[in-house]
Amino acid sequence: MTAETGGDQVEVLGLLDSAPDGVLVVDAGGVVVWANRAAHEVFSPRGGSLIRRALGRPVLTGVPQRIEVIDSYGSFRAAEMVANEVPLGDGAMFVISLRDLTRFDEQQKQLKRKLDEQDEILSVVYDDASHNATSLMLIIDELLAGWDMMTDEERIGMVRLLSVKVEQLSDLLTSWTGGLLRDRSALLTDEFEPVDLLDAVTEGMSSWDRGSEDVELVIEPGQMVHAIGSHVWSVLRELLDNAFLHGRPPVILAAHSRGDSTVIEVIDHGEGIGEEVKERLQLGFAQRSETGDQHTQGTGLWLARALVKAYGGSLHHQNVLGGGTRFVCAFPSRAVGLDA
Repeated sequence: MTAETGGDQVEVLGLLDSAPDGVLVVDAGGVVVWANRAAHEVFSPRGGSLIRRALGRPVLTGVPQRIEVIDSYGSFRAAEMVANEVPLGDGAMFVISLRDLTRFDEQQKQLKRKLDEQDEILSVVYDDASHNATSLMLIIDELLAGWDMMTDEERIGMVRLLSVKVEQLSDLLTSWTGGLLRDRSALLTDEFEPVDLLDAVTEGMSSWDRGSEDVELVIEPGQMVHAIGSHVWSVLRELLDNAFLHGRPPVILAAHSRGDSTVIEVIDHGEGIGEEVKERLQLGFAQRSETGDQHTQGTGLWLARALVKAYGGSLHHQNVLGGGTRFVCAFPSRAVGLDA
């Protein structure tokens, strides 16, 4: 019976020694009593042994600690260390587990670089689209104002210039959204976790240049959105800016779950959107307000709609009975396939 028990212990130690995560046993004085090969890779100098050496760092039971060390090959390693106390006679031992975070950290860095590139592209496209849309409206204004005084040749020239600007704007938006849709395989994967919508909104509002006190949040903690947090906020910021520009406070930002989607609503208390403005928002062109001031909200909303669509979601607007406008945005709440 004793021989069988001893054999089992050897087998268990063999399994622990070959485990991919590090395992150590440390006595009450912080001296290593036993360590598997993975633990040696993290802590031990090349060719050295951890046994009977001081761990060299405090042991906190039940509290995950992030540690950063130079491994036995001279490379930087990061790991999560969790210690559990095991009573032993009059004293105690500590069993420590190590989860290597090096690969996880590198994946996070690669993902951040990819997202920074996406945000930079989005910023450039937005600026270019806004510039082209403004130029387009200036040409239309000039054409309308001077139509009666122009010769046929001048009218034809202006119309051709207008056609070129429309084509440039169309090519810009089409190429960007097409590329974003092709990149869905890189965006809609398990490389990133869903974000808490309330956290994304709170972080975005902390640097928002409008008064957040006029926004009524109706979002429960734990309402998840499977999208990049900065992308979610860029869409909501555009909707909130539009609500304050064309509507009246208070503005309501609410969210609820519907199937595999998180539905977000932005509701203002203005006069609603007229039919002519609706058409321009759908097209994504600049618009002129009743006071004659030029704006390019149509372009921003068009880009916001394209970004939501690239994640497999939707964005539309509707007038509210009694006055006001409601923008309804739906993001997936979990990872979806390309055919979603």
